[in-house]
Amino acid sequence: MTPPSRTLSRRTALAGAAGIATSALVASRLPASAASTPVASPATGGEWSYTDVLGNTITLPSAPTSMAIEIGVAAALWDFGVRMPTVFGWTASNYPDGDHIAWGRIPADDVTIVSNTEGNVELEQLAAQQPDLIVTWIWDKTAPETSMSGIPAEVAAQAEQIAPIVVLRQGDANAVELGHMEDFAASLGIDLDGDDLAAARTAYEDKIAEVESVAAGQRDITVLFGSFGEADAIYIASPDFVADLGQVRDLGITLANDGSPDATTYWETLSPEQALKYPSDVIYIDQYGAAKTLDDLRTLPTVAQHPAVAAGQVGPWKRDLPISYQGLTEFLETVLVPLRTATKVS
Repeated sequence: MTPPSRTLSRRTALAGAAGIATSALVASRLPASAASTPVASPATGGEWSYTDVLGNTITLPSAPTSMAIEIGVAAALWDFGVRMPTVFGWTASNYPDGDHIAWGRIPADDVTIVSNTEGNVELEQLAAQQPDLIVTWIWDKTAPETSMSGIPAEVAAQAEQIAPIVVLRQGDANAVELGHMEDFAASLGIDLDGDDLAAARTAYEDKIAEVESVAAGQRDITVLFGSFGEADAIYIASPDFVADLGQVRDLGITLANDGSPDATTYWETLSPEQALKYPSDVIYIDQYGAAKTLDDLRTLPTVAQHPAVAAGQVGPWKRDLPISYQGLTEFLETVLVPLRTATKVS
């Protein structure tokens, strides 16, 4: 696996565009507004319309039924009962058998992958699938033109000639992103109150309540999310730019680097000598990093001196779990495992 700074450029394709060109299939595309909230017209037959997180409105003669969706978004929508024949993205192309957490519960044999090993869509393969809608996300809401996952700027206009593009996520906190998934699924006619989804939602709400309760009892405990194991760098995730961190902060968990003037991008890069910059009581280890376990961290001389590592208070950070009731329930449980019994060591 490549280092996180390069992993992001590969896995989420940090080159893209906000879909400026007008597709022949788009009847209406309004001016963009990065602060917009997704709005949709439910799929009840006839015209379908959806306004995405950029404020762009897509209108089609009927609800889309043959979508090409970025793998992370696809995995979340799959949990809502949305089915798609086509996926793209770094994880899809590099783990075509589906043996990666980002696939969620999508059976790999049920979909066609139309991206290269860089995670970028291959236009001919995409066109052959004849999608009626392309769905993706942006990793940096401050720069949508250069952060569309899987659709680099140089092919964005061509991709949109194949089908209109909807940007469904923009790196907000998980609670916000989940709302986007709910709205989009509902626009396609999914019954959010059906038995399966209702049960999954209840389990998620119960887990949220548990996190809030544990966090209230552990207010003096600080946590840190990072990626470790590279010889020349440590990568610390920033609360204002990473959806997972935004959620746990909202639920009352204290992040050691919250408010840091240096936490201004998805990853803050530290040298190994800076391993103790953010002392914390718990560390969550990025499962994309070279080091994935407590034993791995203990082999890194400076990281091993970190209070959380010395105390053995670490847990996994599975940062590609689907933004669905099921995926977020699993994410929050992984956060709770070390937090429930953590003691103050920093």
